[in-house]
Amino acid sequence: MTAAEATSYQRLREHLAYLGMSAAAEHLSEHLDKALKHKLSPTHVLENLLDDGDDPPHPSLVLVGPPAPSGSLARHRPPSR
Repeated sequence: MTAAEATSYQRLREHLAYLGMSAAAEHLSEHLDKALKHKLSPTHVLENLLDDGDDPPHPSLVLVGPPAPSGSLARHRPPSR
């Protein structure tokens, strides 16, 4: 592993930890080794990594719905009852 690869690997582990995905961070090296061995795409690696984790998603990653149309005030108004 080159110095640049080691730096990228460490940063990725830090990002996963920041997002509260410690299980994914712990299994990162296994998923990367499997990806190299089986020539998996980056998308496949991410999907496996995220599926493998037991951590709940970070609150900032929870999606509540599609964005409001541009220029719409719908996102600024409370829902009507």
